[in-house]
Amino acid sequence: MSNLAASCFAISSLSPPPAARTTQGTHRTDEYYRRKNQALEYSTNLRVISRTFGSLVADFMREVMIQQLSKNQNWAKIAPFLGVVATIGLFWFFRPSQALFWAFINIPLYLFHQTEEHLWPGGFKHYVNHVINKLPEGKETLTDIKVFWVNVLLVWVAFIVFGALSLVNIGFGLLIIVFSIINCLTHMVQGARRKEWNPGLGMASLQFVISIYAAYFVTANGLSHPVIWWIATVFLSAFVHVLVFRIVLRE
Repeated sequence: MSNLAASCFAISSLSPPPAARTTQGTHRTDEYYRRKNQALEYSTNLRVISRTFGSLVADFMREVMIQQLSKNQNWAKIAPFLGVVATIGLFWFFRPSQALFWAFINIPLYLFHQTEEHLWPGGFKHYVNHVINKLPEGKETLTDIKVFWVNVLLVWVAFIVFGALSLVNIGFGLLIIVFSIINCLTHMVQGARRKEWNPGLGMASLQFVISIYAAYFVTANGLSHPVIWWIATVFLSAFVHVLVFRIVLRE
């Protein structure tokens, strides 16, 4: 019995008093939360670094891609292929008896027009810089990057957006037609004034004739408030062309 009491006394003497145990527990808890906060901080910093690095890589890749696509009008190499696809899609989904067919007709036509301007035979940038603007060789106001953004943003993207809106209201299809007519006129007027071919004139002449009929057909078949739509589309198309000319001709 005395041995048992002695053992209990020895064990109890090894255990810290209650106050000491409480202090140790608090210390361990503080250490746990400190390490947890450090881990959260490291994780947050790692995410910030990762996002920043990813953003820089994405910006770099996007810049490189745009530079490669714009260089020597490389983007135009896909225009004839897209024109064929758009033509097949047009005849697959619509009939010439439908107003939407004529609202969308300028999408493939414009792609073939861009092909003539910038690929076969091409030379639009050179013509603007050195024939119209009479700049010496080595100097240009119309650059590859300007050609890229004008043709991809103001034509491809805009035609997709207004083409989709045409499914809601055919008036947006008239906007595509009128925009194309004004662009065709710029080529035809230059050709008449200079009495020479310019890059895009061949398709522009064909596109102009088709677009005139398309405008008539859309106006006569399903276009509500035609006067308002004509005023709006002519004004907007003319404004965009003036804006583009200012950008193209500006140093």
